[in-house]
Amino acid sequence: LQQMPVGPNTWVLANLFLHHFSEESLGRILSSLADKTHLCCACEPHRDRWSLIAARLLWMMGAGPVTCHDAKVSVRAGFRSRELSALWPSDSGWSTFEQRAGWFSHLFLAQRR
Repeated sequence: LQQMPVGPNTWVLANLFLHHFSEESLGRILSSLADKTHLCCACEPHRDRWSLIAARLLWMMGAGPVTCHDAKVSVRAGFRSRELSALWPSDSGWSTFEQRAGWFSHLFLAQRR
């Protein structure tokens, strides 16, 4: 991100990526994105009881042990409420939107006004 050029209408899409970082690292990543993008969209695991139950049942669909383990770890590291918005730099030039998406996902959007 530090070497990413700033361009007009730069968009960044992240899918099942942000939950791998610590809160401190994630704050730095989101700050860099706010400096260099016009739109940021992320789809992450939704952290709640139902998502964890579903992750524990993946073996019933034929998922292997690595996938079953990874799903549980990812749900525990996932997001809910406005956790990502709270880490996004507070700047009046941005609108953020965050909510559950589907049964097990969490959607985050940040758009430059």
